[in-house]
Amino acid sequence: MLDFTAIDFETANKYANSACSLAAVTMHDDICTDEAYTLIKPPFMVFSPDNIRIHGITPEQVEQKPHFDVLWEEIRPRIAGRIIVAHYAVFDTRVLRSLLKTYQLKTPDVSYACTVEISRTVTAQKA
Repeated sequence: MLDFTAIDFETANKYANSACSLAAVTMHDDICTDEAYTLIKPPFMVFSPDNIRIHGITPEQVEQKPHFDVLWEEIRPRIAGRIIVAHYAVFDTRVLRSLLKTYQLKTPDVSYACTVEISRTVTAQKA
């Protein structure tokens, strides 16, 4: 049985607490049991042109959206006690930890897996 939640944060700038969106997909074996996407108003409305070029999210799109702490009660059940999977999980878990610290929220019990590391391991084993 394979249960996990895949997450993907986008940030407004180089700072980890500048999340401007989060996508989360919960899997049970090969069945998607939940999926969610939300725009997030960063604590500081400073957007890097490079980041906008990557994800296409602009300050105007998030200025009326809730901050992460308001969304946390909806997000937490999707990840607490679960395995979080992310492509380059170092980035996404850093964003999550930074947001929790910024808003002084309790860190949930989670473990994580990185699809970049998994793909490198699989590729090396095939060689």
